This record gives sequence, structure tokens and C-alpha cells, in this order.
Amino acid sequence: MNKLSTRFKLFVLTVVCLLSMKVEGQTLQSSFLTIPSFNASNQTLNICQGSSVLFVLSDQNITNMSPTTTVSWSFTGANISSSTLRTPFGVTFSSSGTAQLILTDGGTTSTFSIIVNASSTPTATPTLSVATPSAITSTNYDGVTKFTHCPSPETGLFTFNFALSSSLSCPSQIASNALSNVNLIVLGSSTNPTVSGCPVSSITRQFQQGFYYLVFRVNFANGCTYSKVYYLEIGNPTLSINTAATSACDPGAYSLSFNDQIPGVTYTIFWDFNNNPSLVSQYTYPNFPIAPQTVDHNYTFAPCTGTPAEAPGRLIKVRSDNTC
Repeated sequence: MNKLSTRFKLFVLTVVCLLSMKVEGQTLQSSFLTIPSFNASNQTLNICQGSSVLFVLSDQNITNMSPTTTVSWSFTGANISSSTLRTPFGVTFSSSGTAQLILTDGGTTSTFSIIVNASSTPTATPTLSVATPSAITSTNYDGVTKFTHCPSPETGLFTFNFALSSSLSCPSQIASNALSNVNLIVLGSSTNPTVSGCPVSSITRQFQQGFYYLVFRVNFANGCTYSKVYYLEIGNPTLSINTAATSACDPGAYSLSFNDQIPGVTYTIFWDFNNNPSLVSQYTYPNFPIAPQTVDHNYTFAPCTGTPAEAPGRLIKVRSDNTC
């Protein structure tokens, strides 16, 4: 049985008046990014058969979407046919196909799509495993392997050595071990380490506590690009809440909004921890609503008491649990 560790984000809901506010987003404009990147001029992605690709909503989507916006992904030639995820996720293409994103809000719809060419067979299909550190667990989410490491303490840098299941030779398989040929891309990072020396058998990189989206990429000498998506989580999970404490005479319907969700994490919301700790909502990936969607709760009326009269404060606790 896994031992659960938790981190808490706390805030107090107090009351003075009822405020209703609606913020209108800009015009919907559907778009997304991929790793490896598609060609923006012809909206075509060229990869090897069996490659997995990381799909990421673009920043303008996050800006323009409202809590009522629906997200609908559709794929052909892939291991999944559809998704509603707003966080990045990996998709494996066994043949050529398409990827499409549709955003819908009321009567407004925006569509963006690319063509995926996966017609070439890779020279090899190496996979990654963690050689060091040794205390690693591996799980699978829709074909994507997640590595979990639970260090103690969680501070500092942790060196990871990723071993290839089969070595890559130069120059028969890869022309060289340059940055453009073999690397481990980390979403949001400008430094993506390359291998050193041939044959290529491992890649080493340092990480801090947190969650990472990794893409292992090989540009073979025959021109075929092979990629494989991995998830890496180090230590306890974190929470990113973008809803601040608020004041209202009678809260009624109250909403929480979150920025992300992580594979393998369970999210628990205690809506009135001090007065009713059993008043709980619980979500597991990929069912946790994230920004700009909200998690809603209806509070029953509670009259003001005291002098001067004040409504009772409600302590909301949000907890995230993973195998660490």
C-alpha cells in the first residue's frame, strides 16, 4: 500500500455582500502546439510510424476560453480517437492521419487541424528507462509511461540517467550525436541536453521537484523522425489554484478554478473543513476540471451572528495525493 503525502492550499471564505461578475473572453481562436513541431507553413507533421507526439493547447486558447468553452480533440491513425483534455498529453500514431481541435462556446466555434504523415518506418524504436536513481516506479496512461521518484528530502537537483533499450549507432542509424539528432525535450525548457559519444545508449539530465513532460526524439540518418512521450514526477504533487478568497453575504454557488492536473494524482476538495469535514468532492485524472472550467459547490444559507453581525467563515482545503 502506498503511503500518501499531502500538500494543502488553504483560504478562508468570509461574507459581506453578494457579488456576481462575468468576464468575457476574446474571440475564440483554436490552435495548438506539438512536440515534435509541425510545419506551420503547411500544417503538416512528419514523423516515423509508431511515434508519439505531445499535444499542447496554445497560450491564446487559454486566454480566449471561458468556463463554458468546450474542448474537443479528434485523431485518426492514432491510439486514441478523441479527448477533452486541456493539459498536455501524448498521442501515438501507427499510421498517417490527422489531429483536430474544436473549441465551442455557445454559438461560436473555432477549428484547427494538422495532417500527420507517419508513412516511414524508423530504423529502430528505442524506449527509455530510468537507470538512476534506482527508486523509480513506472505506470501507464493511454500509452504514455510515467516515471515517479519520491526523494527525501525533496530539495535540490536530482540527476536522472535515462537508458535506451537499444543503442543507436553512428553514422548508420543517426548521422551524428548533435542536438538535432538525439535529444530529450522538456516542455517549457530552453535547455534540452544531448547525448555524448557514440554509440548512443543513455541521456542524462537534472531535475528539481515537480512534474515534467518529456519527449525523446531521434532524427535518423534516413530522414525519419522518431519521438516518444514520457511523464516524470518527482516528489509530492503541487496545486495551482487561480481562485482567490472572496466575500459574500450568502455564498450560494461558489466556484474554484485550477490551472492544471497531473496524471496519477487524486484531487480532494473539503468545502467546509471546520464545520463539515465530510463535505467533499474528489477527482482523479483526467476528470479534474481546470481553468477556465470550475469546480462548483452550493452552500446552504447561514445567517449572520455576533456584533457587528458577520457570516461564518468557511475553511476550504484542497489536497492532492500521488504515490509519494
